[in-house]
Amino acid sequence: MAVAQPVVVSLADLKSGNISFETLQEAFGPESLGILVVKDVPVAFSALRHRLLSYASWMGNLSEKDFETFTNQAAKYLVGWSKGKEKLKNGSADEYKGSFYANCAFYVDPSLESAKPTKQFTLEEFPEYLAPNSWPPKEMLPGFRPVMEQMCTLIIDTAVLVARACDKFAETEIPDYPTAYLENVVKSSSTTKARLLHYYPMPDEALAKGAEEDNWCAVHKDHGCLTGLTSAMFIDELKTNVKLPSFDGRELPEALPALEELSASPDPQSGLWIKDRKGTPVQVKIPRDCIAFQTGEALERITNGKFKAVEHSVRGAYAKGIARNTLAVFTQPNLEDEVDLEQHINFARQFNTLYNVVAPLVRSNPKWASGVQFIFRQQIQPWHPSSTLTHEAAVAVLQVTPEKYWAFSDALFKDQKSYFDVNVVNETRNQTYRRLAKLASTVGVDEAAIYDHLVISDKPADDGSLNTGNKVTTDLKVLVKIARLVGVHVSPTVIFDGVVANDISSGWTKEQWEEWLTKNIV
Repeated sequence: MAVAQPVVVSLADLKSGNISFETLQEAFGPESLGILVVKDVPVAFSALRHRLLSYASWMGNLSEKDFETFTNQAAKYLVGWSKGKEKLKNGSADEYKGSFYANCAFYVDPSLESAKPTKQFTLEEFPEYLAPNSWPPKEMLPGFRPVMEQMCTLIIDTAVLVARACDKFAETEIPDYPTAYLENVVKSSSTTKARLLHYYPMPDEALAKGAEEDNWCAVHKDHGCLTGLTSAMFIDELKTNVKLPSFDGRELPEALPALEELSASPDPQSGLWIKDRKGTPVQVKIPRDCIAFQTGEALERITNGKFKAVEHSVRGAYAKGIARNTLAVFTQPNLEDEVDLEQHINFARQFNTLYNVVAPLVRSNPKWASGVQFIFRQQIQPWHPSSTLTHEAAVAVLQVTPEKYWAFSDALFKDQKSYFDVNVVNETRNQTYRRLAKLASTVGVDEAAIYDHLVISDKPADDGSLNTGNKVTTDLKVLVKIARLVGVHVSPTVIFDGVVANDISSGWTKEQWEEWLTKNIV
C-alpha cells in the first residue's frame, strides 16, 4: 500500500501570507498530488468535526419515510438526502453510502437557502445550484443545521486564505491575472456546496467478496476551485447505538450527542486515494485536527493550468459493522463567474451537459475513454429562419478564430433570445449579421472579419447568379449534407457509430447517461 505525505502549512502562515510559491507548486502544481493540509486550525474545529460527523451516522440510520422529508429529486438529488443515485466502477448503483447536500449560500447571506435564480440562470435549468436547501426537520435531528453551518463556515473561511495564497502566485506567474480573483470568487460564491457523507458498514455479501476496487467511489475530478475536507470518522455501529432516540412527550434536546469514534480504521486501506501525476493511486491521510484542500477543474482553468485538478477516489471500510463519515465542502464559483479568463467562459456554461456530465463520465472509465471520440457539428433548425444566421456566425468564428469557438458559443447561448423570431423579424439579414459579428467581438474575435465572412452582397455575381451566399456557405452546406445523410431532424441530436440515437434526450440526468454508456460501449 502506497501512502503519500501531503504538503502541510499552518493557518498562521496563511493569514500572514507566508506561503512560498514553491510550497504552492509542490501542493497544487503539475507534478503535485493536488492537496494541501492546513494545521493549527481554530480550536473549535475538533469539537465541531466530532459532532457533525456523528450526525452523519444518526442521519444515515433514519427510516426511508424520514428520508423522504428532505429528499429533492427535482434538484437531481444534489440538495438534501441522496442514496443509491451514483454508480460504482462496475456500473451498479452505489448503495454503500448516503449523502446530505447543502448549499452554502448562507456564507454570503444568512437568509439565503441557495443562490438566487435570474433570467440568465433559471431554477429549471440549474436546479442543483438554485433549489433551496432541504434540511431535515429540527424535531428529527435537533441541532444538526447549526453545527453543519458552523463547520462549513469555518472551512470556507480557511479556503479563502488558501485562495489568497494562490492569487499571489497567479498574479506573478500569469499575465493580466486579475488581482485577488480567486479569493473573491471563493468568498462571494453562493453556489458553494457541502456534502456530508455516511459510508455504511459493508454488508456481509460485500465483505465475503473481499476488498473489491469496484466498490470504490469512481475516480473523478471535482468541478470547483478548492474542496475542503475533514479527516474521516470511523464508528463501530455494532457496538454504538446509532438509532435515533424517541422524543415523544419529551423536550427536544439542543443537539444529539457525539458518538464514540474509533482511534483508527480497522481497514488500513479505507479512505482517500489520489492518482499521482504518473497515474499511480496513493493513499493520503488527513490528520483529525487539520483541514485538507484539494484542487478542482475550475481552479485549473482559472490559473491557466499552473495548478492542476486532482483525480481521486474514496473507499469505505472493509470491516464488519464499521461506518466511515466525512465532510467535503466544494467551493464553486457563482454561475456567472468566469473560469476561463481568456475566452470568458463562466462556471455555468463550462459545465453544461457535455462538459459536466458526459465528458467526465467518459474520462473516468478507461474503457470508454479509449474508445469514444466527440465530434460537434452545427445543426440548423429551419423552422426558425434566424437559426441559419446564428449557425453561420459560429462557422465564421471557426474559420476566423477557431480557438474562440466555445467562448462565442457560450456568449451566443446567453444572448440567444436576442435572435429569436420576434427579435429579428424587422431587421435585414445583414443587420442580424452585424449584431452577431459584434457579439463575437465581445470574446476577442475580429468583428470586421466575422462580418466580412457573413455579409451578403446586394449585387449579382459575375456570372449573373443571384444566390451568391457568403464565405461560410460552402462549409455550412457540408454540415447540412452530413445531417441529412444520417437523418438528423432536431437539435441537439446524438449520433453514435454513425446512427442517430433517438433514445438520448437533452434533458437526461447523469444516471441516465451512465446507464446508456454502460450498455452501449463495449
